[in-house]
Amino acid sequence: MDFEEELDVHLRSRSTLICIVSLEEERIISAVQAVCKRLKRALHVWDHADYFTTLPGQAAGGLQQVKDPLTLLETIEKTDTEAVFILRDFHQCWKGQDRIVRKLRNLAQSSSLPVTPSSLPRRSRRYRKNSGTTLSS
Repeated sequence: MDFEEELDVHLRSRSTLICIVSLEEERIISAVQAVCKRLKRALHVWDHADYFTTLPGQAAGGLQQVKDPLTLLETIEKTDTEAVFILRDFHQCWKGQDRIVRKLRNLAQSSSLPVTPSSLPRRSRRYRKNSGTTLSS
C-alpha cells in the first residue's frame, strides 16, 4: 500500500492523530492535499513561523492566526468541520511543555477530527501505538 492509500484508510477510519515522519515535507503536503481533496475535507497547514498558510489551489482558510501551540490546539478543538491539520515541526512545541502534551492527548482521545502533526527528524521510522499512528514516507 502506498502512502496516499494508507493515509486515506486512516482518515476514513477517523484516526484522530497521525504523525507523519518524513524528510520530504512538500511531497507529503502534496499527498495529504490530494487525499483531502478526494475525501472533500478541508486542509489547514500551521507552523511556528507563518502560522496558518493557504496552499496553492486552495481557498483561504477562515481560521484565526494563532501563534502559540496551546491556543492552536484549542482552535482545532473548536473546529466544527471535518478537517485535516498539518502542524509542521510541532514536535518542537511539546518539549518540556506538559500542558501542550496533555492538550494534544486530550484532543486525540476526544475529538472526531483528524489531527495531523508532522515532524521531520533526520531518520524516518514506522511506529504505531494506541490511537496515534506514525507513517513513514
